[in-house]
Amino acid sequence: RAFAMLRAAATSSCVMACGDVLCQGVQAYDRRRSGAQATTGARDGEEGGASASALVSSVLGFEPDLARTARFFAVGALLHGPFFHLAFKRVDALVGVGTDAATVIKKTAISHATLFPSYTCAFFFAMNALEGEPVAVGANKLYDKALPTFVSGTYFWPVANAINFGYVPRPRRILFLNACGVGWNAYMSHVVSAGSADARGVNVGPHEHLLAASKRE
Repeated sequence: RAFAMLRAAATSSCVMACGDVLCQGVQAYDRRRSGAQATTGARDGEEGGASASALVSSVLGFEPDLARTARFFAVGALLHGPFFHLAFKRVDALVGVGTDAATVIKKTAISHATLFPSYTCAFFFAMNALEGEPVAVGANKLYDKALPTFVSGTYFWPVANAINFGYVPRPRRILFLNACGVGWNAYMSHVVSAGSADARGVNVGPHEHLLAASKRE
């Protein structure tokens, strides 16, 4: 059991990091096309970190934000892998391990209605904590970005989960989902990195307006 958990954590961390690197590569390509100067957080690191970034840059063809990729790696190891490893075992115990159409539909519906929203919320708060931001900033990010993320996931994950439950052997399900997750985490990396300034106070949720109003009274 411990080995299976470690394997799920290791796979998730690597795949989430790959998704972020893929996203950064696409963003770097867009910057080159638009003529913008690429800037990343890696430039603010120590000399050793800068050397590592230069080495990776020579391989990837762009300067990566290694700290950003490390955050995705950590979330994969500490949240995504363990969460879905345990969650899918619970779904199997609840619905059964069959691959008939009725069982697959039940598992897909349960996973998308419960696992996906709960993980997505945990993801935003975990990423916010790793960025060193206050909880209120994480709440604002969740308020601004949760609905578009859920909508996008509704197009993507039910199909992936149906294939996963219907055709993929149980020991390979986490691996299959992580393969799908390369593309999904590239999208999530874009979601997290886009409009981060808004989450710091430009766009605030209704709870922040109520708190500000109460302080004025």
